[in-house]
Amino acid sequence: VEPQASNPEDIAKKRAVNPNVRIPPRMEWVTEPDGRIVNYKLEGETLFHRIRDVYVAYFYNTVITYIPFHFIRLGYLRLFGAKIGKGTAINRGTGVWSIQYIVIGNNVSIGFRCLLDARAGIAIGDDVVIASDTQIIAGGHDINHPNFVPAPNPPDPIVIDDHVWI
Repeated sequence: VEPQASNPEDIAKKRAVNPNVRIPPRMEWVTEPDGRIVNYKLEGETLFHRIRDVYVAYFYNTVITYIPFHFIRLGYLRLFGAKIGKGTAINRGTGVWSIQYIVIGNNVSIGFRCLLDARAGIAIGDDVVIASDTQIIAGGHDINHPNFVPAPNPPDPIVIDDHVWI
């Protein structure tokens, strides 16, 4: 059974809204001899990259996010691949996953204790306000597939347009 696929037209519409959106590559399935999916690989991703990305996010989520200086939190995220515009504030306690797939525009305010899970990509436009305790989770699983695999493939990102208040 082939897992759920993304609609290319939907991804094109999202790219039209925010051309900077970063989308992970298509997943390659690792299967058992009987065809059962047991794992997946992303094109160009090595074991080193996977371990590094998890460690970097874990360190941010347990230490960096609680440092009371925006420039330190933003600097750390930029250092590990997030694209973040000027005048943006990410408040303390906000967790992130898959930092390299996060794109945030100018003058964005993200409240306390939010979650940005960008495993399928998250692009936030300019002049956006996200309230505290909001969770933005990109990606999911194919509930109709017998192995409950990550879906869709390629991942379908979340794109938030300019001048939005969540």
